[in-house]
Amino acid sequence: MELGGFLSAALTALLAEITRQSLTASATRARARRAGRITIYRLTFAGRLVIDAAILLMAGLAALVVYHGEDWRIAAMLGGFAALCVFAYPGDVVVDPGAGVRTRRWYGRAVQIAWYDVAELKGADQLGQLTLVSVTGQQIVHTSLHSDGPGFRRDIETYARLTPRLGPQS
Repeated sequence: MELGGFLSAALTALLAEITRQSLTASATRARARRAGRITIYRLTFAGRLVIDAAILLMAGLAALVVYHGEDWRIAAMLGGFAALCVFAYPGDVVVDPGAGVRTRRWYGRAVQIAWYDVAELKGADQLGQLTLVSVTGQQIVHTSLHSDGPGFRRDIETYARLTPRLGPQS
């Protein structure tokens, strides 16, 4: 790889990380919507914009490849990435103090975890996602593109019966 290609790759990686950090920061600042006692953690506008743009870009590029008669495998790969973005589109996370936490993706059934079924809240991972896990293994993920991550953590810690985890004993 020549120096120009390496420099382009490094700048692309740097731009991607800066974009991810700014999107996560804007999602943290965004407040959740309240409807009575229920709190709704929606995907932020910036999050929807990024996912929608990825879907349109990949699908558009796949269509262009097919239109120009290029290698069909490239179009299949781009179409696969577009489908992956469509199926990865996160749903709203709803916290109800009387019932528990629920979410629903556009293509699937609703996932609900009652407060008495909450086993643990896995802390923010490298991407800033919080994962709520039930005793049966069901999971609800609050992504870094959902609004008000600290508020979600606060709600879970307030309503769920989480037991404190002790560090390893030496």
